Amino acid sequence: MNHVAAINATNALCTFVFSYDSGELLGFWHGPKGLSYDRSDIIVHDTEGHYEIVPAKQLAEALCYWQFYSSVDEEELSWLIDAFSELDITICPVEIEALEEAFLKPSKLKTGIDPNKYRDEMYDQLT
Repeated sequence: MNHVAAINATNALCTFVFSYDSGELLGFWHGPKGLSYDRSDIIVHDTEGHYEIVPAKQLAEALCYWQFYSSVDEEELSWLIDAFSELDITICPVEIEALEEAFLKPSKLKTGIDPNKYRDEMYDQLT
């Protein structure tokens, strides 16, 4: 029960804007400081209560990058980038290896704290 409460406390500091068929949620991690959208990290929250920082500057990029990272389908990534291009939304081209590396070693968090660490701290306070 404390685990669920810790996840809920963490989710209260997020704004989720997209739900994948798999149940994962894409959104913004505002952190305890309540940062604005443009200063927040973009995250994916999975069905197990874990958070993944998406190395993207905007939501369209995050949708493309996460779709690729979760399926490793270069054709699908190209299709998504082209689809956004038709809507006049530019997705920065990225080397596949660099994208994979960015997921494995996220850059400095804008919020200053990883949502997984925050969730764990909330859990410790509740137990």
